[in-house]
Amino acid sequence: MPWKPDLNPRLLTESEQRSPILPAAEVQLLVDDLHAELTMEVETAEVRFQLARFDSLLESFVQDWRQLCAQHGQWPRPPGFRPAGRRRAQAQAGCERRQSDLGCSTLGLNS
Repeated sequence: MPWKPDLNPRLLTESEQRSPILPAAEVQLLVDDLHAELTMEVETAEVRFQLARFDSLLESFVQDWRQLCAQHGQWPRPPGFRPAGRRRAQAQAGCERRQSDLGCSTLGLNS
């Protein structure tokens, strides 16, 4: 395609935002690939033991990553975001501070 400096083309870009962290399934895939590429230079009991420890460490890393993704999600939260359970606990604490006037049971916070 020849260069045309006066041409102003419409660039086709991705409209889907990429996840800011690696999804747990991709981490598992990468760890599985790494595991498949590991080889022992010399096959001794010590090397087999070290390889088994490394495999265990990698598997623990994947499980930790999955747990963090499950707890916090894969997308950053907007400023001021609070999970619903935390808001309820804060409302309960505020209600207990002034319970004599509000009557918390009528708000459904003492259930």
